[in-house]
Amino acid sequence: MIVYSYIIPYARLCQEFYKKIPALFVFSHRIWYSDSMEMMIADRVCDLYPNEEKTAPLVIVPVFKRVGEEICRLIREKTDEAFTLLTIGCPRWNHDLTPWKQDAIFKNDGCYDGEADVFLREITSLILPKIKKKTGISPEKTILCGHSLAGLFALYAGFVCDAFDGIVSVSGSLWYPGFSEFAREKTLSQSVRYVYLALGQRESLTKHPLLRTVEKKTREISTSLCDKGIPATLEIHDGGHFDDPNDRIAQGIARSLTKVF
Repeated sequence: MIVYSYIIPYARLCQEFYKKIPALFVFSHRIWYSDSMEMMIADRVCDLYPNEEKTAPLVIVPVFKRVGEEICRLIREKTDEAFTLLTIGCPRWNHDLTPWKQDAIFKNDGCYDGEADVFLREITSLILPKIKKKTGISPEKTILCGHSLAGLFALYAGFVCDAFDGIVSVSGSLWYPGFSEFAREKTLSQSVRYVYLALGQRESLTKHPLLRTVEKKTREISTSLCDKGIPATLEIHDGGHFDDPNDRIAQGIARSLTKVF
């Protein structure tokens, strides 16, 4: 029997959070994106990996640590579609990414503050306008992607906000109390053209009564979306929650880039 390792508080998962990451990648005969741009907006480190095409789809990923360089590389290994990547630092994981308040679920972990709506307003009303003004990008489509609680946040945003054309929830914490009922009762925003869900086949193999429901609830949500006429894909990967998360994120993004048009 496998017990999830993320009973460890999220704050302990990363000792080094923000470092400057230069990035210049050359694929075949052309430069794919220029040096990454680091910006501090709303007390968050935002790393932008701009495409040479100003209208390229914008992919937004809330992250606990700075992994944009690796995600960019992995996406490019999986697709030739153009994209601009924006990672947004989210060190207050339990605070920013949860849709409503919830008492602590894991031993020695904090409670969940339910401030997803506040973080979402930061993204749509502050971070994106400043980045667009500074860089001149004008993406035709926008995809919101996340892993774990950020995957929960991404899917939640698809229900309450019309800013996104695609949603990618990788190993999303869809076990979160009340969320499957919320997703069943609510209607996804009309702006969302595609939803990609992914889960590790071992993620439900745990003694924790909430976490063991994750596959069941993810499948229920996928079915509900399809029944409502929303194009949705559920992909089951080998491994558990923390196995190759960046590769899984890249897979979901690559798939979504071909679906949102």
